[in-house]
Amino acid sequence: MPKQELLNTLIEKLTPLSWEERIIALKKFSNLNIAFSSSFSYEDQAITHVIATQEAPVRVFTLDTGRLFEETHVTISATEKKYPNLKLQTFYPDSKSAQHLVETNGINGFRDSIENRKKCCFVRKVEPLNRALNGVDIWISGLRRAHSDNRGDLPLAELDE
Repeated sequence: MPKQELLNTLIEKLTPLSWEERIIALKKFSNLNIAFSSSFSYEDQAITHVIATQEAPVRVFTLDTGRLFEETHVTISATEKKYPNLKLQTFYPDSKSAQHLVETNGINGFRDSIENRKKCCFVRKVEPLNRALNGVDIWISGLRRAHSDNRGDLPLAELDE
């Protein structure tokens, strides 16, 4: 099925449903590679709960940038214990790239300039996310329209080439 046609089908079938029903409805699309990126926020934990308890065909992953708060690691561990059948995947920055970044810019070099911030984000977030999404047909994120003004018009789904 062409990507735009798949997107249109998803939007048509999922729009009238609650977010919980949308996750459960993904069982109908089990032939697709579906992944959910979790930051372990409250919203993401609610989505993870539905995925785990409803046995939705969704792979759950997170990015460990090497700069996560200890509370995030505690939450990851607690989530793994609560849902032992859910296999959480963690993607890390490439160690050589991260080492070069710190050697070049310092441990907090991202605070020095926008250029350094972009380099840091690429190494610690963008590149690991690209690996996590390799081969994924549907990517679920916990973005909410209510999070900020610039997210107010977020569509239910969009094509991301």
